[in-house]
Formats: sequence, structure tokens, C-alpha cells
Amino acid sequence: MSNSEQFIKLELSSIPNALVDEISEHLFENRAEGVSEKLNFIQTSQQYDPRILEKDFVELDVFYKISDRETLQTLISQEPLSTYSPEIIVEQNKDWLAEWKKHYSAFCVEKNLWVYPSWEAEKVKPNQLALLVDPGLAFGTGTHATTDLCMKAIFNLLSKNHKYDSALDMGAGTGILSVLMKKLSIPTVLACEIDEMAREKCRENLELNSVYDVKVVGPEDLKSDSYSLVVANIIDGVLLKIKDQLYAATEKTLVLSGILVENEVDVTKAFLDLGFNLKSKTSKEEWICLILEKV
Repeated sequence: MSNSEQFIKLELSSIPNALVDEISEHLFENRAEGVSEKLNFIQTSQQYDPRILEKDFVELDVFYKISDRETLQTLISQEPLSTYSPEIIVEQNKDWLAEWKKHYSAFCVEKNLWVYPSWEAEKVKPNQLALLVDPGLAFGTGTHATTDLCMKAIFNLLSKNHKYDSALDMGAGTGILSVLMKKLSIPTVLACEIDEMAREKCRENLELNSVYDVKVVGPEDLKSDSYSLVVANIIDGVLLKIKDQLYAATEKTLVLSGILVENEVDVTKAFLDLGFNLKSKTSKEEWICLILEKV
């Protein structure tokens, strides 16, 4: 195997937090290609807002070309790196994008409803209702259980001749649910997403599916309009936080996903107390999806 097919990862541990910038600068001055800090996260509530857990000591992964191995051996034998338990690991270079793509391919959601990654668009069959997705950092590529539950709920509602003239996709992520609702012939669809990066990916996926009449907005731009169908695929703590807004926005049907099994009773009661009737419930893994009708 040639050297070009390998790289070196240097692992350093127990670096005082106050010295991370200084150590990183030292590494770059000595031929490092990149430095990555190993982060820990904590989530203290159901608001789905994880934050970085601050630590007094951190671990770094440092990347070098294989040709720099001898230089690196000398470097880690000297201070300051020698004090941070340096470990050299030789790893194989890969086409990381190609490797990632191996784990995301077309799949059937329900009957003739399929989700295809953008690079498999040519595989779509004439009889399929196909949603094209270019997965990014945003949530909502169709593979997560909560998104799957939402897609099934929307598909089955529309397949049973429920008529909706407008829809709100709250927490739109990559926009896959908005695409589905447009392809199922709902005339007006609005996508609302709090994350700016996700909004951009949502717009890209809408264009990828030749859907050009869905407006994508942030919560601050959401007007006090109402919609005959509202879909909210958001973690349950946030659903409870915005329940009054969801009630006001719903004319007829509300689909809720992102509800953990252990929180089902509390979330259901909160929305029934607002004035909804429970029409149906589905589950997958540890998640619940509710279909509610406004009284």
C-alpha cells in the first residue's frame, strides 16, 4: 500500500483547557494538517438543546501526512507533547463521501412512496411517488423513526381522500415533509425551520424536487395564519412549549411526531386539554406519532 493511501492520527490527552490554543498553534507550526477536539455534550431538558460540556482537560486528535512520521516521532518525544500521553495511529485514507453514501440509499416508506438520495435519481421508477433528498447536516432525511412516522401519517391521510387546501410544516428540517405534501397536491405549503443551515438545505431539496412554490421561513417570520393541516416533527419538550401556537395554527388536522414513549401520556393530555380529539396513534422504536383533529 502506498504512503498516499495512509495518514497519521496523533492522539493527545489530558491537555489543560487553558493551553489548548497554545498547543494547537504549536502543532500547526510543526506540520499538522488539522486538529480536532473531542467534545462531550449534555442535554439537561427536553428542549433538545444540547450544549458542550466544559472540561478542565481535553483530548485532541491531530492529523499528519504519513511522510511526516519521523518528524512527528521526534516531536512527541519532546515537551510539551510528551506530557500528554501521545499515541500515533496509522489509518487508511478513504473516499469518505463515497463511504458515507454506502449507508444511505433509496428506501420504501409506504406502498409506492419512496425516498431517494439525489445521486440515485435515475433509479426512480415511473409508478413511484419519489422524494429526492440531498442529505446534509439538517435533521429530516427520512431515515429517522419520527420522520418515517410523519411521512406515513401524511401519506395515509391524503390517500383516504382527506382534503387539505393548506399545510404548515413546523420544524421542516431538510423539507422532506413539505416536498411530500406538495407532491400529494396540497396547494399551499409553508415550511418553518429555526435553524438557518437547515433552511438553506430545505430550499435546496425543494428545488431538487422541482417544488418552487413553498416558502421557507424562520419562526420569527411565521404569521398568525391557520392551515388545514399542520405537521410538527419536533422533540416533545418543544411541542409542549409551542402547543398554543400549534393549536392556533391548526384549522383541522395536527400531526405530531418526536414524542418519546415515556412522555406520550403527558403530551397527549396537554393537546386534548387544548381542544383536540385523538384520531390515531402510531409508534416506531421509542417514538410516538399522534394524529389529532380540532374539535
